[in-house]
Amino acid sequence: MKTAPWEKYIWPILALLAIMLGFLFALNTRYDTRLITTSLGIEKTQVFDKWTRQAFYPL
Repeated sequence: MKTAPWEKYIWPILALLAIMLGFLFALNTRYDTRLITTSLGIEKTQVFDKWTRQAFYPL
């Protein structure tokens, strides 16, 4: 079965994206959320803050 030339690139790219997202959310704990979001240059919006509070601190 022949593959298109671009198909060999799609899985490594998807894997890298998944790993980067995994690192971002694994490190996004209550201690260093501010550090990481500012180092990435991401402004924390109210919606994002609410979402992370629900996801990481459900109590």
